[in-house]
Amino acid sequence: MGEKSYYSPIGVTDNERLISSNELMEVFGKHGFRVKTEVLSGIKLSYVDSKNLGKILKIYNFLDGLLGGTFLGKFIGMWIVGVGKIND
Repeated sequence: MGEKSYYSPIGVTDNERLISSNELMEVFGKHGFRVKTEVLSGIKLSYVDSKNLGKILKIYNFLDGLLGGTFLGKFIGMWIVGVGKIND
């Protein structure tokens, strides 16, 4: 088996898009899973593969850290962490 690459030299591909916690739970729920999710923000990024974006990364991390310290960080955070179990 070959390695799966999660990097695309063309940037964002058609199968990459923003997803909400509710959508994640709905899609997996339709396929027999019980899913719990947690939305997180305030996780600092240390590298992006763009010199232009890299220049504003410190600003992004600062603003995301501020968001993570508020109640809004639970609803519009950058990361969704989920766990699921197949319904019995």
